[in-house]
Amino acid sequence: MRQTWGALTISSDMRIDLHDGFHLSPIRDGDQAAYLEHLNDRGVTDWMLVIPYPYTEKDANFWVRHCLDAAGANPQVSDFAVRREDGFLIGG
Repeated sequence: MRQTWGALTISSDMRIDLHDGFHLSPIRDGDQAAYLEHLNDRGVTDWMLVIPYPYTEKDANFWVRHCLDAAGANPQVSDFAVRREDGFLIGG
């Protein structure tokens, strides 16, 4: 998927390098497993206002679909994934 933001074209393979192999990229289909892993921890979800516990595959699918739909409708990317060097989502 490609989007235009002013003179900048943003694509689903966009990568913003941070440090030590960590990088930002758009949320993508396939991130559901990472969301399930991270958000099925009561110690994490207790600190978040709107994340359900237990976090289900349906919740993960909804969130990723929501992000993909929003990115398709709005050229300004506002949802980024923080990824480790191998591309696995660790936050965002």
